[in-house]
Amino acid sequence: MEVINKEELLSEIKPYVKEMVEEIVAENFRSGEMRELFEDLLLAKSMEQTEQEESLSYDDAVKQIKWK
Repeated sequence: MEVINKEELLSEIKPYVKEMVEEIVAENFRSGEMRELFEDLLLAKSMEQTEQEESLSYDDAVKQIKWK
């Protein structure tokens, strides 16, 4: 029986795993399950970019996301 090299196996299955993950993420986003997660990530990025503003509210950050 041939011993399978771990790195060789991983390189062979990587494209299939990547495709499966992309399909799962896309389906969950379409169904609305991941929409909130992506909105939170965008909000965090917006707040990071406007970190210098001390009085930045949640609503202001959401508005900035919509304009960018």
